[in-house]
Amino acid sequence: MGRSRDVPLYLKAIALAYRYDLGLTIAEIAERLSIHKNTLQTLFTRTRRRAQSSELADLLRHLENDSSRGLQPRIPPGSAAAAAAREAVRTYKYEQPTKAIAIANNREALKEIDVNIPRTSERTLSKVLRAPDYCIGERDHRPIKRKQEIEKLGGYDASKRLAYCKDGGELHQYIQKEAIIVVADEKKFSFGGTTHRYVSMPVGEDSYGTVRREQFVREQ
Repeated sequence: MGRSRDVPLYLKAIALAYRYDLGLTIAEIAERLSIHKNTLQTLFTRTRRRAQSSELADLLRHLENDSSRGLQPRIPPGSAAAAAAREAVRTYKYEQPTKAIAIANNREALKEIDVNIPRTSERTLSKVLRAPDYCIGERDHRPIKRKQEIEKLGGYDASKRLAYCKDGGELHQYIQKEAIIVVADEKKFSFGGTTHRYVSMPVGEDSYGTVRREQFVREQ
């Protein structure tokens, strides 16, 4: 047997017993069980790392959590991180899933919420949102579909847009990126090579000098 995922669980348990109870060498265990020495070394190293112990009882308890490839996923099914990731995508559904996770982690750093979501790839995050073993702990056992990940406002709907205004006086990122807010009379400038010659800018600001994002507040 050349790979750890090809080794049945009972043979892994026997290999651990040979090594940490009887004290056999890896070469002896490989000959008895017909398992490659590198595979055994990988099994022992990973199991000992998870157990933080070389006691056989501790190793066997952590062996049952061994995944098919010998590695634990960064966001295990049923974990608090998995639930937090799914909730973040629901809460910030106007953003891409990876951006939603980043927003949640930024709020955790500010102690606004209690969440710690490991950084992961889009492929892994897609599995967290839609794989059956991640959905089983949900109240409706349903995956988060792709069309639910991003919500954009169609047309002009004042009631929906007001919901994006925060009490702290800043508009939602979606409004800042997608909406044009005119705060001064438009002035004509020559940009060269384009017909888009008009620009809006805050009163008192120089159009060529300001790079600071302005904060707009809703009038009470």
